[in-house]
Amino acid sequence: MDVSVRHFARFGFRKTSLTEIATELGVVKGALYYYFPGGKSELFDATSVRIETEILARIECAVAAEKDARHALRALFATKYREIRTQLQKLAVTPSIARELVAERQRSRGFRDAECELIQRTLAQGERERVFRRFRPRAAAAAAVQAMFDAPLVEAALAAAPDDDDTLPLHAVFFDILIDGLSSGKVPPRSSH
Repeated sequence: MDVSVRHFARFGFRKTSLTEIATELGVVKGALYYYFPGGKSELFDATSVRIETEILARIECAVAAEKDARHALRALFATKYREIRTQLQKLAVTPSIARELVAERQRSRGFRDAECELIQRTLAQGERERVFRRFRPRAAAAAAVQAMFDAPLVEAALAAAPDDDDTLPLHAVFFDILIDGLSSGKVPPRSSH
């Protein structure tokens, strides 16, 4: 899997060769087909799922660490941005190859569905806290929030220079506007502690 990740990161999906991966591993190409009968597509999906699972786990931890739904939603997108940037930098993926890989991965729904479910839970938390207004259906609201951030967030991560800080650049302003739109207009009740 590690060898495959390096090849996809370096050459992109179209130019990655199973023969070259097999050669680097010291096995015949048929051995790869034994584990990945769908060939390069199945291998790419498996490597992507592995990376996405790690990213999603970090996002879930960041969200769980926040007590306020507004901060949890911000943590979700800030962590996603940071994790995408980290992966791109660690693997030295060029922006053009990253865009190709993202486009290839769009047909898979696993990560997007899990992220959307996390957004739904965060919106529900905000409703309970009375900081977000009610949205019905909540799934549609979560999908809209996800769509507003997805492409710009990935583009920002691609454009970030290696020495930039980890904060969301202009997206912080956009995020504040989004939070205002989700807001119930009510001040959350004060804790008795």
